[in-house]
Amino acid sequence: MLEYLNRFLALLLFTNHIIGVARASGSFDQYQYAKDDLGAVYSPRATTIKLWAPTAKAVTVALFADATNSAFSMFPMSRDADGIWAATLEGDQDGKYYLYEVTHQEAGAAKPTVYRVNDPYARGCSVNTGRRISATFL
Repeated sequence: MLEYLNRFLALLLFTNHIIGVARASGSFDQYQYAKDDLGAVYSPRATTIKLWAPTAKAVTVALFADATNSAFSMFPMSRDADGIWAATLEGDQDGKYYLYEVTHQEAGAAKPTVYRVNDPYARGCSVNTGRRISATFL
């Protein structure tokens, strides 16, 4: 339960950072995305995962075999001009779980901060770990 609460707090901090940067820039208008394909889009051949994080310096997907296994694989995501980070995970990812690792460089900070957060666009999650699921029913 504590791990889930820590991830929830990290997601709130991450969201607050994005809002703060957008406000400091004078407008949310520069951070828009009109499509509806954020989160995990599953197919038996590949799953594409997208996250809107325009202020992030780097984003990776931590992919877990199941909801309780602590071992995971990391997949880097690439950023487009609209601040959408994307990765395509080849193969059948049905029943696997994921989190994001989002890296931010705060102004004046000596080193970047890395947040491990849930996917705000996910359609399902595990009971106790807060990990998001990529599955055929989503």
